[in-house]
Amino acid sequence: MKGWMKIAISVTAVVVLAVTGYLAYPMNASQQSDNSIRFEKFGFAVLPGSQFTTTTGELS
Repeated sequence: MKGWMKIAISVTAVVVLAVTGYLAYPMNASQQSDNSIRFEKFGFAVLPGSQFTTTTGELS
């Protein structure tokens, strides 16, 4: 291949990767948000109401 063809293919590949990342990022971010909410709800379902235990009396 000639030198200019290699450069053109390289630039095209970089542009395609950039556009793909630009379009895929919002989908990934929204999926991450949904997963975070679901994971938090799962944690509340598994753990008791409070993660701290109450103590009575004098602590030493």
